[in-house]
Order: sequence, then structure tokens, then C-alpha cells
Amino acid sequence: MSQPSTTAPRQLTEADVLHVAHLAQLDPTPQQITQYRAQLGSILAYVDRLGTLDLTNVEPMSTPLEAALDLAAPQAADAPTPPLPHAALLAMAPAISHEHYLRVPKVIGDGGAA
Repeated sequence: MSQPSTTAPRQLTEADVLHVAHLAQLDPTPQQITQYRAQLGSILAYVDRLGTLDLTNVEPMSTPLEAALDLAAPQAADAPTPPLPHAALLAMAPAISHEHYLRVPKVIGDGGAA
């Protein structure tokens, strides 16, 4: 199988780079804009190159979902079930207060949050 010809990087404008930077919430310096123009152009050229590949005899690969699940097997019904008893839920809690409530760390003021 022969290699596809190498496509020259696309010539992006400064406005193109600034638009992508805005979408990524970046504020690039003029030097970074020049660097990003070259990098993004190379990436787009590579994507164009991938689009020229002849894949007519290539069998599609499985997806991670197909690898993890047997999609041909029936799945369990997604039906509601009764909630756990209050005592069972409290038994799973790291701490309780007044025998009925979950105790959680303070998060307002000086609660030790980072």
C-alpha cells in the first residue's frame, strides 16, 4: 500500500487562530499566534491526508462500548425499585447526627475548603 502524498499545512489567518483561541478561552501572545498558526495548519493538513485513504476493504473496528457490552444479549430492564430503608442508608453514612441525619463537613465560611 503506497503512502498518500504529504499535504502542505493549511494557511490559517490570524483571525482563524484568534477564533479558535477564543473558543478555548485562551489569550495568546503574538508569538503564540504565529506558533499556533503553524501547528493548527499541520493538524488540519493531516486530517485532510487521512480523508484521502482508501478504506474500501478495511473492516470497521469495534467501539469501546461494543467491547464492554454484549449488545446482542438482552439487557436488564430499567425499572424502578423500592428505596432502601432509612436505617440502611444511615448505616452507610460516615457519620450521623441525632440518630436521623447525615453529618457533613462545614462548607460555608471557614469550613476548611481549599
